[in-house]
Amino acid sequence: MSKTINKSVQFNLNDPDHVLMLDHAGKRASFSEYVRRLIDRDRLNIHQPVMQAAPAVVLEEDKTDKQVISNSVGGFI
Repeated sequence: MSKTINKSVQFNLNDPDHVLMLDHAGKRASFSEYVRRLIDRDRLNIHQPVMQAAPAVVLEEDKTDKQVISNSVGGFI
């Protein structure tokens, strides 16, 4: 007989994000296999890029009247 360990995941049905995650995971044939694959991809550092909006670009005038372009993090482009 094989040894198994059972872990649970809780979803708060009052949290819209949790409801979306639960609905998404529920579309899979096997919830357990889906979670194991997510864990394995995380363990192997295999991450698909998340689509995010680029930080806002702010145009500023410096003292020499040259246009300076910087991002919201404070770096210059």
